Amino acid sequence: MDVKKFKRSKVLDTEGNVLLKAEIDFDADTKTIVDFCVMLILQKEDAIHVVVKYDAAHGNNHVHRYYERLNSFGEEVLPKVVSARSVRLFKDDLIDNWKEYVRLYLCKWFK
Repeated sequence: MDVKKFKRSKVLDTEGNVLLKAEIDFDADTKTIVDFCVMLILQKEDAIHVVVKYDAAHGNNHVHRYYERLNSFGEEVLPKVVSARSVRLFKDDLIDNWKEYVRLYLCKWFK
């Protein structure tokens, strides 16, 4: 297996405090994604906070929303297959909804 690792970051706000970070492991032999992590990151008070994280750490797609109760799993239906399409879907969700996710995170942890 010839696995290539790709890392990308994108600033989402004008102050540079909200980032989208993606790490993708790609099997060049089979041309498939074997693992990934897509995160919405907030830099606040000299600390880094992961607000939302999509990944395939356990072999299937799942999401961690750190503005919800710890160990709570929602009723979200995510694509089961790890693929470029699912990674794109997750990146688009974070890009489209980052303001709301950051607001919810701040309301929970920085009241």
